[in-house]
Amino acid sequence: MRIAPLFLSAALLVPAAGFAQPVAVDAAYVKSVKDWRTRADQSLRRDDGWLTLAGRYPLKNGENTFGTAPTNDIVFPKGLGPAGMGSIFVEPGKPVRVKLVEGYKMKAEDGEFTEREMGTNPERRDWVRNGRTAFHIIERNGRYVLRLADNENAVRKNFGGRVWYEVDDNYRIPATYVAYDTPRKISMATRMPYCPARPEFICATAISRPPARAIAEQAMVTRTVTSMPNLSSGMMLAA
Repeated sequence: MRIAPLFLSAALLVPAAGFAQPVAVDAAYVKSVKDWRTRADQSLRRDDGWLTLAGRYPLKNGENTFGTAPTNDIVFPKGLGPAGMGSIFVEPGKPVRVKLVEGYKMKAEDGEFTEREMGTNPERRDWVRNGRTAFHIIERNGRYVLRLADNENAVRKNFGGRVWYEVDDNYRIPATYVAYDTPRKISMATRMPYCPARPEFICATAISRPPARAIAEQAMVTRTVTSMPNLSSGMMLAA
């Protein structure tokens, strides 16, 4: 009477054993992935990088006072400047302007200042700083946002690094970028409070994947799960 269970067990094991055959390791591919991980880690840890983010503040039209006192329009965390640091002026059709309080100075790429016009191009961030505190202003859909950095914050100091899976060629799926005849517009969800609608991007290419073994199909599904960022801990897991 024990024959049937043993036969069933053997039958269940056969597909599992024959499904995923190991793929020869491509040393160049492994190195390219590890090099990318190193660059990503360096970028994350750099001055004014994402680990230093201390706040995002939408700016209203007109004057926006800023500093660490609660009476300001924009209240920085304690330790990131005096009670009153200055004002940011947003006026339609004019560059965003920063004017600091008397006796307080900040430094930009072109030197110290007490008043200056701010660049707002997100592709070329116009950082200004005093000590551990730095900020820049970007324009999004006609609205302006101040991004504050604290280069000595605890998140940056205590960051232990991302956790990665070992590089595995079984998760490598060959693909080719193929241009659409007509570029397509796609929308993406956002949680940013200063973004009034889903941002839209022009997508000019598609990814075409050639026929592959069953293991590639399995790898694609697995990669979708394991490469998602762990937003609660700030870690990225990827094959």
